Amino acid sequence: MQNASAEREKAVSAGNIGKAIKAILEKTQSQYDMHTLSLPTEELIVDPLTLHDTHVEHWKEWLQGTQEQTFFDECHIDWENSQQLWPQFRDYPAHRYIPAHLVLRIWQAITQPNTDISDTRAEILEALSQPISLEDLRNAIRKAPTRSVPGPSGLSYAMMKEWPEWVLVRAHTAVQAIWKEKIIPACWNKK
Repeated sequence: MQNASAEREKAVSAGNIGKAIKAILEKTQSQYDMHTLSLPTEELIVDPLTLHDTHVEHWKEWLQGTQEQTFFDECHIDWENSQQLWPQFRDYPAHRYIPAHLVLRIWQAITQPNTDISDTRAEILEALSQPISLEDLRNAIRKAPTRSVPGPSGLSYAMMKEWPEWVLVRAHTAVQAIWKEKIIPACWNKK
């Protein structure tokens, strides 16, 4: 009971009111256990290799789509006169369930890209040439998702959010050195 109260208070102080309300109403959501998988057939998979293969197959199937023809399979856009195909795009059978204003927005995004990116390029260059401030690092850690899974190091955002100031300052010093030397540690390439 005491732990549950402490968890609710921690959620409230972190600004996660929804989590606190769910805890009070006893409607907490259990986290997905990455070590087991319950299939619709009630079969429970626990073997890591089978679990991995089942997930891979599911997402392959999901991402391949329905294999149905799309507007772009059937029509070739003449980019010099792209607007001539607007009526066909708007009335394409697969688009009938998409609200009309969104179909128009999609068409505009495809056919009228913003080609003047000079301001954006200059803004990005300016932002990337500035060193990372301690406040930038503090804000990035504060905004990071608390429930994310840690990487190979085992360090999670939840842990980083609990760092005392002196640890944050030391981490910032390390980030500054990496930024200045432009050397990315090899371990950062691992996922």
